[in-house]
Amino acid sequence: MESEDLNKYWRGGFYYDRSHDLRNNVAIQTYKLLMHYTEIHKNCRIGCYLTTNGFSKFYSLKQLIPLFDLFADVAQNDKQLSSDSYPEFIKNIKGVTFQEQIEQVWRLKYPIRFEFNSKSLCSEIFGYDFGNAISINIDPDDIYQVEGQSLDFFKISIKYYTIDIAFKNKITIK
Repeated sequence: MESEDLNKYWRGGFYYDRSHDLRNNVAIQTYKLLMHYTEIHKNCRIGCYLTTNGFSKFYSLKQLIPLFDLFADVAQNDKQLSSDSYPEFIKNIKGVTFQEQIEQVWRLKYPIRFEFNSKSLCSEIFGYDFGNAISINIDPDDIYQVEGQSLDFFKISIKYYTIDIAFKNKITIK
């Protein structure tokens, strides 16, 4: 999606919390919101550190969840995830534990990380190095509420803190 389309999608306000009828809906909508936010803001990323061949590597949620509607169906209804549903790069990686980690991500049983750097002109041109980024671990079970007016103004309430995003780039943790 283009950034303009993403902004249109979230415009008009939204509110999701744990009391919603659909199981895990607040976590699913939080994943979608953060995926869209990080698609526009290159100084941020959302994903997981998964272990393959003895070392850990960051995979973005966009890589891990190429079919968001299928992901939402699996997360809400505990459907089985067939190996055909895995993203193409996962099919080529050998190892049961890696595929089990992917399955846990799809079932909202694996923590994700929201990482962000300060914006700078140099980093905008050459790309961001997330080695020194501020990293927030988010357990899907700890997400209580997500609300906002748009993709530029929203907050995510998590068990012990709140991530507040205002004016597109102002990120505070309370």
